[in-house]
Amino acid sequence: MLCGEWAVARPTSGGATALAYCRGSTCSPWQTLGEPIAPLAAAQGEPALVDDRAGLPPWVTWGAVGVGSLVAAGLILWQAGTFDGPASDTEFTFTGPTAVSF
Repeated sequence: MLCGEWAVARPTSGGATALAYCRGSTCSPWQTLGEPIAPLAAAQGEPALVDDRAGLPPWVTWGAVGVGSLVAAGLILWQAGTFDGPASDTEFTFTGPTAVSF
């Protein structure tokens, strides 16, 4: 046997599906989908299964990584002057009023 825990499914006469959860060579009674399924009791000497899915969902982590990358790239491009307009080649110098203007 490859798996310590497994399930067996079969169709019922009403068109539903019945499941039996198994551990080793012991299976729980058949139960129809939609009804609450009682978990199998842990066999003596076997450690109980632990739910290791605690924490944030993966999409939150990847979303934060994506937003952080966009912000970092934007800051780098801004500091490099990418968003600045072209420099003007025309230079104006004011020397004040001249005698000709009076």
